[in-house]
Amino acid sequence: MTERQQDTDSECEQGDVRCGVESADLQARLEEAEREQFKSIAARAQADLVNYRRRAEEEKDEIRRNAKSSLLFKILSTVDDLDRALAMIPSDQPPGWGEGIELVRRNVVNILEAEGVTQLVTLGKPYDPEYATAIQFHETDDGDEGTVVEVYQEGYMYQNRVLRAAQVVVAKRPEQPESIESNNDKETT
Repeated sequence: MTERQQDTDSECEQGDVRCGVESADLQARLEEAEREQFKSIAARAQADLVNYRRRAEEEKDEIRRNAKSSLLFKILSTVDDLDRALAMIPSDQPPGWGEGIELVRRNVVNILEAEGVTQLVTLGKPYDPEYATAIQFHETDDGDEGTVVEVYQEGYMYQNRVLRAAQVVVAKRPEQPESIESNNDKETT
């Protein structure tokens, strides 16, 4: 027993009724404060659990999305191969041969679209490094500088993310040779 409790008990032994009431009131307030503290701890623990479950579910979804993205990326090379095969069909081949390859290509593209893969449209649009990689620049006076003038490899999106960036050729203005006068001006300054 602490000194304070002994003092309180000794005061209460003297027959003070008020002491018993105050002690019971103090005990009730202490118990209520402990209950509130435990409720607060329980509420925080429950919120932590809910947050943990949400984060775990988001991580599982991200793992699934990444695994699916990896598989879909590999399938894109099949589409590229089929496109090359269609481009290389000799003109003297019977028409059914190319139609068969086109049918296979269309089926693969339909599967990709059903999974949420969409093709990026970059040709004729301003170059955007987020969606395309410039592998070459083409000097031209026609069109706007910075516009995609040729696509070497198509780009694709999956769930609002770039699955594969397009490989493109971008237009640029021809470099103007410096005039002799501008060179002389630079030398004199």
